[in-house]
Amino acid sequence: MLGVLLVLRMFPVLRDHLNANSSFKVGKIWLTLVGVIVPLVLLAMFTIEVVNVIRTPYNGYPHWFNNLFGWGAIVLMAVLTAIFTAIRWRQSPDEFIPEPTLPGERISARALVAPGARHAGSTDKSDTSASPSSARYAVDVNLTDKEN
Repeated sequence: MLGVLLVLRMFPVLRDHLNANSSFKVGKIWLTLVGVIVPLVLLAMFTIEVVNVIRTPYNGYPHWFNNLFGWGAIVLMAVLTAIFTAIRWRQSPDEFIPEPTLPGERISARALVAPGARHAGSTDKSDTSASPSSARYAVDVNLTDKEN
């Protein structure tokens, strides 16, 4: 979160929100602490810990074991994340409407995205004109009592 706030320079917006909704006001000292001091301290702590983990094997295990099953697992997860993110969906996630699973459950849908819009992961190559069939829907699940 700190990274996002730093990159987008949103600290003044957060400060204004805190001042509007908090029992005490935060000012320039808070901005300096949260925007400069805390990220530097966290970066230093992270760097020191990474160096310690690399130099000292975990629990006396050999370096090759730590590298293969420790760092290797991290690299494998990063690679798999990239691969699975790049794979296209069979159906657009925007078109998913679950089936009722409970007795008396009723599902209704309402338009969520403008007709013609497509989800980034969609494999639907059909016409994106503003026809009713091209609208995307949000799902509302309503539980109704059968006796009433």
